[in-house]
Amino acid sequence: MSRNEMTSAMLKYLKVLKEIDPAGRGIRSIEIARALQVSRSSVHTMMDRLNDSGCVVKGHYGIVYLTEKGMAAAEG
Repeated sequence: MSRNEMTSAMLKYLKVLKEIDPAGRGIRSIEIARALQVSRSSVHTMMDRLNDSGCVVKGHYGIVYLTEKGMAAAEG
């Protein structure tokens, strides 16, 4: 999925991930939910979509990591 094929919501999540975790150490889904003021289930759904598109990797305990592809989309 190219950046042009991403929805504005997907890009919004990626930008927030980059802002909250610029060092790429991983961030918990609850922190994303708080930053965006959305429910945890909304974050879970979006993280599944972003994981499927190769923009994030979901780790143990709900920790999410931006991939190089996700970082490039967030910066673009």
